[in-house]
Formats: sequence, structure tokens, C-alpha cells
Amino acid sequence: MYSSGDINKRIFIRESMIKFFWGQLIDTKIHKYFEDYINGIYDGLNEDVMSILHDYRSACMGLCFDYSEAGM
Repeated sequence: MYSSGDINKRIFIRESMIKFFWGQLIDTKIHKYFEDYINGIYDGLNEDVMSILHDYRSACMGLCFDYSEAGM
């Protein structure tokens, strides 16, 4: 069992991570890449974008767990 201080620190860190990864995802180069992918110019997503999406998803899932632990 974690103390409320530990959970609050984890929540703060994960929220910061999510903001960071979201900032990367809305970057104009990445945004253009997504548009090109949706329009069929690319067959798949490159490794850098997949890594950002994976890290973003992991941070979101961890934050959901932390919110649950905190009773939120």
C-alpha cells in the first residue's frame, strides 16, 4: 500500500509525462505525418511515432491506475 503522498507524486509525474507526450503528438511535423498516413501516403507508422504513442498510452494507463488507488 502506498501513502497518499506517494500516490500524489506518481499522479503529478504521470500527468507531466502525458502533457509531454501530448505535446509531441501535436507537433506540426507529427501532425502532418498523421495526415499523410490517414490519406494513404504511408503504409504504416514509423518507429518514432509508435514509440511516442506507446509511451503516451502507458502513461495514461498508469494514471488511471493511480487515480483508482487515490480513490478518484
